[in-house]
Amino acid sequence: IGGTAQVVDQSFIESSHDGKISIQNPSMATDSNNKIVVTGRSLIVSILDENSIERSQNKVPYGAQLFIKDGESIKRGQRIASWDPYTRPILADVAGKVDFGDLVDGISIDEVLDESTGISQRVVIDWRGSSRGNDLQPSVTLSAIKPKSKSTKGESSDNRKYSLPVKAILSVEKDNEVSAGDVLARVPTDSAKTKDITGGLPRVAELFEARRPKDHAIIAEITGIVEFGTDFKNKRKIRIIP
Repeated sequence: IGGTAQVVDQSFIESSHDGKISIQNPSMATDSNNKIVVTGRSLIVSILDENSIERSQNKVPYGAQLFIKDGESIKRGQRIASWDPYTRPILADVAGKVDFGDLVDGISIDEVLDESTGISQRVVIDWRGSSRGNDLQPSVTLSAIKPKSKSTKGESSDNRKYSLPVKAILSVEKDNEVSAGDVLARVPTDSAKTKDITGGLPRVAELFEARRPKDHAIIAEITGIVEFGTDFKNKRKIRIIP
């Protein structure tokens, strides 16, 4: 049977019971719009009944907006969190000033018109095919400001670097000041488009023919300490020292 399949992604979590909120592995920040944003990848929201028995448990994705707080009461059907199902955000984990690294017009970044909205966006393009882009590592850098220790006065700066993959859409401009939890860039997911069912057949062929899949992950085979080596032919060597 042929045809197309529309993937409907979940974009929110609602409470399935009345009860009390319990947040495990809390990692959150309040962004510049005073929204509570999940900045960790293991945050879990549980709902406890009047006897402190867990009635439900939900893992909240990175970048989601939370509408509840730990310890507060909740009603069935009340919204717990929501997120954009079609992009993966890259969030600032500290407040700071934005700067760009290796974002070269026409080589590693370009203006792309979104056909659905008519809005022009700055999108990271594949720089690895250009001879001028061999040494580029596109990124967003935050010059974070943090309080100094008691023995010093004023504030000190600390830089944070966020690497940008191909197709990342910038959400900030150079010299913008951002808060922890603000979105620096968004990476579209495959489910953002309607795809033909037969689009999965090449992957099935890879599995049955025992071929190496495209963009496969490299997994550590031993336990140890990671050390970066020198770049060679546009590839970075990584050593694991036991």
